[in-house]
Amino acid sequence: MAIKEEAKIIGYRDMDGQQVPIIRCATETKIYHADSGKEYDSEEAAKADVDDPATSTTAEHIKRDVKVTVEQQKINMDRTCNKYRE
Repeated sequence: MAIKEEAKIIGYRDMDGQQVPIIRCATETKIYHADSGKEYDSEEAAKADVDDPATSTTAEHIKRDVKVTVEQQKINMDRTCNKYRE
């Protein structure tokens, strides 16, 4: 069961007088137990399994696969990208 987060605009940045959106990309995260393959619904569920004294699960058993989807954006190629690196 993957945890999905949609892409969204999280702010804007001024570039040569234009407001350019800062976009958080869409992600899909699978949290699972490396040995058993058990999937967790959330970070909290995985932590609860680690914290449960009735299981032998440790933090090292918990794995995450993250898929990041990046939307193609048109940019003005007349500018040098290095100018805007932080």
